[in-house]
Amino acid sequence: MIPLSFHENNKNMRVNSSFYKYTFCLLLFIFGLCSCGYRLTSSVPLVLPEDIHTLCLVKVINPSTETWLGPYLRSALRDEFTRRGQIKWVDRSQAEGLMEIEINTWSSSTKLEDADDQTVKSEVTLVFQGRIFRQKDHSLLWESRTIVEQEPFTGDENGPDSQSAERRVIDLGMERLADQLSQNF
Repeated sequence: MIPLSFHENNKNMRVNSSFYKYTFCLLLFIFGLCSCGYRLTSSVPLVLPEDIHTLCLVKVINPSTETWLGPYLRSALRDEFTRRGQIKWVDRSQAEGLMEIEINTWSSSTKLEDADDQTVKSEVTLVFQGRIFRQKDHSLLWESRTIVEQEPFTGDENGPDSQSAERRVIDLGMERLADQLSQNF
């Protein structure tokens, strides 16, 4: 014969097991919602000024010696704006709005060195602004605040970690630019 206390313990174990399963699922759901919130602004559609439905990226002012930076930035900007929808990229003659990006700073610098003066950690920095002008009269419709993006990396300045950090800082910068545009109109 099984003692009564055994049945009670077994029942309590099942209740505790169910409680833990539900608690785990609830926590997983809450953490899932929290993690989605971090990137939620990147899904907000662009809100363009007034009667602007088509854009042309006419200029990227790039004072750095990095010749690849302008074309990559153009591509990243178009990708980010197109992903959010509500925009059509056209030639300058067909555009209602003309956009320009001005890079103020592009740098890669050492942040941490070891005892032998060997670079342990570096950082890529991009500082820029975006502007949209009306095609008809070239009046300024919108100007972003100065955007500063920084991305740390380890390893050689010409290595794969550096290149990955460079791409990431540009992609994050274009996301931030799109966020500002969405918030201002």
